[in-house]
Amino acid sequence: MFDEVAKLATARGVAVAHSELVGLAPAAARLTTGESLQVDGALIDQQGGQVPGAPLLWRSRVPEIASVTDSGVITGLAEGQGSVVVTAQG
Repeated sequence: MFDEVAKLATARGVAVAHSELVGLAPAAARLTTGESLQVDGALIDQQGGQVPGAPLLWRSRVPEIASVTDSGVITGLAEGQGSVVVTAQG
């Protein structure tokens, strides 16, 4: 199991940043309060290829700042800093 964090930090919203073992697309984005973004993720193997069918689990570490659905839709809820953890099994 791999845990990766999409770091979220902005002055006026929520930003999504790229992680290493779980590839995220878009690699970087900024959300304002109330804005949502679909983030696609995939488990990346040691050769840099995607592991097909690897399930991803999404969780917000600061749910009052940003929420995330089971399918990777992140919504900015308030101004501040937070993080979204993406866990892949494969």
